[in-house]
Amino acid sequence: MKRWVSYAIVVMLLAGCSTAIKRPDVSNAPVVPGPDEIVAVDQAIILVDASSSMRIEKTRMTKNLLRSMFEMMPDGDYDTGMVSFGGDGIELISMESPYYRQQWVTRASKSPYLGGNTPLELSLEMAYTMLSGASGKTAVIIFSDGQPTIPDAAIESARKIANHPSGEVCIHTVHIGESDRGVDFMEQLASLSSCGSARSEDSLLEESALYHFVREVFIGPKPVVEEPPVVIPEPPKPKDSDNDGVTDDKDECPGTPQGAKVDERGCWVIPGVTFELDKAIIRPVFYPLLDDVVKVLKLNPDLNIYVDGHTCSRGTDQHNQGLSERRAKAVQSYLVTKGVDESRLKARGWGEKQPAFPNDTETNMSKNRRVELSVIE
Repeated sequence: MKRWVSYAIVVMLLAGCSTAIKRPDVSNAPVVPGPDEIVAVDQAIILVDASSSMRIEKTRMTKNLLRSMFEMMPDGDYDTGMVSFGGDGIELISMESPYYRQQWVTRASKSPYLGGNTPLELSLEMAYTMLSGASGKTAVIIFSDGQPTIPDAAIESARKIANHPSGEVCIHTVHIGESDRGVDFMEQLASLSSCGSARSEDSLLEESALYHFVREVFIGPKPVVEEPPVVIPEPPKPKDSDNDGVTDDKDECPGTPQGAKVDERGCWVIPGVTFELDKAIIRPVFYPLLDDVVKVLKLNPDLNIYVDGHTCSRGTDQHNQGLSERRAKAVQSYLVTKGVDESRLKARGWGEKQPAFPNDTETNMSKNRRVELSVIE
C-alpha cells in the first residue's frame, strides 16, 4: 500500500511539472508607433527575480512573459539592459543599443534561476549604476513575487532610482504569483515614480493586454514644436570645477579625476561596492565596477590615489580600525592584479570615524561599509 501511494505521488508531481504555462497573446507584435507617436524611452532596464521564492512555475511564467514582452517591444535605438537577481549576487546584461528583438527573446529563454534569498535592493543599486551618463526617459520593469529579503532597503533603493538625475524614471512592476502581500509591495514600488504602473501576471494574459502594456511603457506622443519662449537670464549656476557632476558648493571631495564616478557628495566611491558585516572580501559581482577604476587610472598615468577603507559603528574602535585597513588592502590588491602599479596606491583605514551616512539603520550601516578613493596631491 505504501509503495502504491509513493507511485501516485510521483505521478502527481510529474503531472504538475508538465502543466503548460500560458503565454500572452503576441499576435500584435511588435508595437509600432502611430503617425503622431514616437518611441519615448531612451533606456529600458528589466529586473528579473530569480530567487528561491519564485520556484519552478513562477520562473516559467516569468520567462514566458519576458519572451512575449521582448517580441512586442518596438524597434529603436534605445539602450536595453537586464539584471537577474537571487542569492548573493546578480547576472548582468549591460546596456546596449539598438534593440535587437531576436537576441533578447533568446536571452529571455535562457534567463537563469539563481535561487537563494531575494536581494532586490542590490539589483536596483546596479540599475542605478547602469544609468551613469544616461539622459532622457528610463523605464525600469520589475518582474517579481514581491518578497524581497530586506523590504525597507528595496524601497529606499527604488526611491533613489526614481529620483535619478539622468531624467524621468518610470518604475513598472509585474507581480508573479498570488500573494496579496506581494501585490501590495509591488504597487508600493511602482508608486515611487509618478509615471509608474503595477500589474499582475494574470492581467497580462488577457487578449492584447501585454500589447497595451508595452505601448504604455515605450510609446508616447511626438513632442509639439512651439515658438521658443522669451528667455529670462538665469542667475549664474554654482561652478563644478572638477566636472564630476557635483557643484563646488556641495562637493565634499574636490579634485576628482576625469572619468571617475562619484556619489551625491562628490566623493569617488566605487559605486555599489559595499562589504558584508565584519568582512573584507570583495564579492565577484563587484569586479566590473572595480575594473572601471582601473580604466580611470590607466587613462591618468600620473594619478596616485588613496584607497580608504571604512566600517559601520558595530564593533570596537580597535576592531573596526583593523577591519577598515583590510578592506582598503583588499581593493588595493585587486587593482594591482589588474595591472596598476602598487606605488600609485596608498591604502588607509579609518575605522568608523568617517561615516558617509548616520549609523541609525541597517541600510545606512551597510552603506558605511565601503571603500572611497581620493587623489594624492
